[in-house]
Amino acid sequence: ASVDDSREKFTPAQNMIFSRKSAQLASRQSV
Repeated sequence: ASVDDSREKFTPAQNMIFSRKSAQLASRQSV
């Protein structure tokens, strides 16, 4: 149960970071 909890708490944070990195990479490629 604790492992699932950690994943649920960790997933959204990592998702946000991944989205930001992807956006930055896309912006750099566009420019």
